[in-house]
Amino acid sequence: MSAISILKARRARRKQAMLDSSMARLEQINEGVSVAERVIHTLEGSADGVMAEACSLANRAIHNATEASEAAAAHLHRVAEQGVAGKETTDEDLAVILAAVERAEMLSVAADSLVRATERQKGIQEAQARGEEPDAGETKSKLPVAAQEAVGRLDQARMKFDWLLRGVEKFTGHPLDSSENTQIKEACDSAKDAIREADAKHLAMAEAAE
Repeated sequence: MSAISILKARRARRKQAMLDSSMARLEQINEGVSVAERVIHTLEGSADGVMAEACSLANRAIHNATEASEAAAAHLHRVAEQGVAGKETTDEDLAVILAAVERAEMLSVAADSLVRATERQKGIQEAQARGEEPDAGETKSKLPVAAQEAVGRLDQARMKFDWLLRGVEKFTGHPLDSSENTQIKEACDSAKDAIREADAKHLAMAEAAE
């Protein structure tokens, strides 16, 4: 086998490994979104007021993550069909797939974070309905930490997404769906705002209970 043939074979294996990894990530994303969807459906059954709004926001995030996941799966399916037809997977194909999977993962992180924040709020409301006073120290110490972790995850996802978009533009010579990218970033920022607002309310409850 010539040196050129060896290099081509290595490139093909590397690209296939990236495709396999993307598929595995997509399966994990879908599983996480499914769990978030089941949890929020349970929560919204008896939700009203602020809780109903939180559930609605989480549902929109879940819907966006599902759509992004389906779009990524469509890209993977298209490339798989090209492979069966004997067509080589290009660097641009890989860049588009990686960006699509990254979109889905970022939106799934937003959905998961919103669901967790809503779940915490529901727990506090149920405890208050039973006449239980929240432990001010516990609420103050744990809830803000949980919120910081959720917002931190979203910040990391946002940074990773921005980094990937720059890489895609370098690969392809043009940006990918700039309007859609803006919507995704806005959704991430909205999720962070919602989490911070929820935890500000939790903190106010804890201080009122002192």
